[in-house]
Amino acid sequence: LNEAEKRLTDAQKQLNQASVVISKIKSDTLKTKKLMLEADANEAKNDLKFRFERGMLVFKSKERQIFYEIKEQITSLVMTRTVTRVKETFTQEKPSAKLINNTIRTLELPS
Repeated sequence: LNEAEKRLTDAQKQLNQASVVISKIKSDTLKTKKLMLEADANEAKNDLKFRFERGMLVFKSKERQIFYEIKEQITSLVMTRTVTRVKETFTQEKPSAKLINNTIRTLELPS
């Protein structure tokens, strides 16, 4: 009977030790999972930040390109109209007087 009680006590001690070890393993596993999830979240956050910044650079570049294209079109239109007006002015009988009068009229227009 004493031997059985001794074995029972030893088995209970081993069970308690196993429970402590299992609890420690569970705790460590949870900590490890949490650290891994945080690392994954940080990696995803950094990836999104990088992609967003790259997207913004592409957007800004495209915006500048469109701005320059519009600027070129406006410049081209202004030059075409100017050439047309100069041709019209100088094909008439008194180009100098008309040019001077048009210039004065243009300067007198309120802004």
